[in-house]
Amino acid sequence: MDKKLDIVIIDDDNIFNFISNRVLKNSGIANNITTFSNAKQALVFFSESNENCSDIILLDIRMPEMDGFEFLEEFIGLNCSRTNIFMLTSSLDEKDKEKASTFFPVKGFLSKPLTEDKVNEIYNSKLNHIN
Repeated sequence: MDKKLDIVIIDDDNIFNFISNRVLKNSGIANNITTFSNAKQALVFFSESNENCSDIILLDIRMPEMDGFEFLEEFIGLNCSRTNIFMLTSSLDEKDKEKASTFFPVKGFLSKPLTEDKVNEIYNSKLNHIN
């Protein structure tokens, strides 16, 4: 894979984060992987500098303190237009999928766990959205 991506994982499940980190590293698409177990911490990170905007965010929906949709509502106010967000969740609720699609940066809705095939789908989708 020629272009390496900066990727952020936002999920309160540390085991999922560990495994996803490994899958991304093994795929060879990641330049840098940053993980947050709290969406509020991720928002602080993104709001500190436009340089912190990543290519991809893998975002869970169901999290304590701030869920994925609350994160999206805040995130769209930041100047991170190059960032594509993929909802990576265990939710099978069709309403979640519909709601996610109303947010411009959301480019996909994927079910857990993260697999090599899903990584390739994410990578190819990002390359198709590069201006």
